[in-house]
Amino acid sequence: MLAALIAGIIIDKKRKASFGAVVALMASFALIPLIFVKTILQLTFYAFFSSLLMGGLNPILNTYLSRLVPNEKRGAAYGIAGSAKSMGWAVGGISGGIISARFGLRNVFIFGAVLFAVIALMFLNMEKKKITVHDEKLSSASDIKISEEK
Repeated sequence: MLAALIAGIIIDKKRKASFGAVVALMASFALIPLIFVKTILQLTFYAFFSSLLMGGLNPILNTYLSRLVPNEKRGAAYGIAGSAKSMGWAVGGISGGIISARFGLRNVFIFGAVLFAVIALMFLNMEKKKITVHDEKLSSASDIKISEEK
């Protein structure tokens, strides 16, 4: 909750996709120490720290969504985003279990760090694109159009 509050305050003032990239990159780096933990105390500390950074991404995404979608279409947009996040929890848990069983527990954190680095690149790419809703009725993610910023 603390990370969400802090990130929400900062993104309201900065309004730049690069802040999302910084938070995602920091989350990526925060996962790396989890590869080397030896004690429960280390695991607790590093897991708390990485979760603190990952928790900041949700308000950042919500802020971008509120700026990109007109007021009358926000309910549908938040519904689609919420469904995608829920799907991520399921797919993430299954993927983590498969990676852990197949390649070992430490590789889950390596994969997570790489994934957050990719998310950071996606945030940077968002700054270069103009995203608009191109349909009168926003009913699916396919109604969102991404075009080059001019």
